[in-house]
Amino acid sequence: MKPSSYPATLVLIFTLLLVNLTAFAQESAYDLLVKKDGTIMEVKIVEIKPDEILYRKKDDPDGAIFGIEKSELLSAKLSNGETLTFTVTVDSFYDKARAASYPARPAGVPLYEAIPPKNEFESGIQALPSDQLENKYHLYRAASRAGKAKGWTGTILQIGVNLIGTIIAVANTETDSFGNTYYTNEKAVRTAGFLMIGGTLSGLILGPAGFVKAAKNGNKARYIRDEMRRRGVSYQPRR
Repeated sequence: MKPSSYPATLVLIFTLLLVNLTAFAQESAYDLLVKKDGTIMEVKIVEIKPDEILYRKKDDPDGAIFGIEKSELLSAKLSNGETLTFTVTVDSFYDKARAASYPARPAGVPLYEAIPPKNEFESGIQALPSDQLENKYHLYRAASRAGKAKGWTGTILQIGVNLIGTIIAVANTETDSFGNTYYTNEKAVRTAGFLMIGGTLSGLILGPAGFVKAAKNGNKARYIRDEMRRRGVSYQPRR
């Protein structure tokens, strides 16, 4: 080989090595489940339970969550290089016996299936990437809390203003010895009447409107939370 061809050869070797490393890195991003019948499944493990492994399919990383019993597996090779092996113990045997009375989930059936959307909001949430669901959840939950605060503010305002109006009216009303009622200050009594009417109207407008808003946004937040559970997405509670 001519010396002048050495650089080109080194570049070719380096390129092939880089391609192999990239392919290996992509492959190692998934977990391998080895079944007792010799089948190897490339998946993304979501959770490892005492008797079951929850996973998503390689070609649908944000899709439905499936489950497989450890009793069906020989081993699992995790993406971090760790290898798990499974054996049947006496405890797990009796656990299976106690659970035998419950209907088994058919193989290949997702644990959480997406419910067909009923409206534009639900369609938008199901189309949303998993990493954006938490922010949407907290957004609608905060709006629900704001609606409740508005509802209670309207209710308290109505009670408070009506109470003030009642006190003013009573303070400017007298009853004579014959049981006749008359006003000592008609202007004050009229003001009290306006206060009670205004307080009632304000409470009827602000209170129910706030509680309705709270209910609507609360339902949206719960829908998003259910979608997060379906996808196996965790979230950080906020105050």
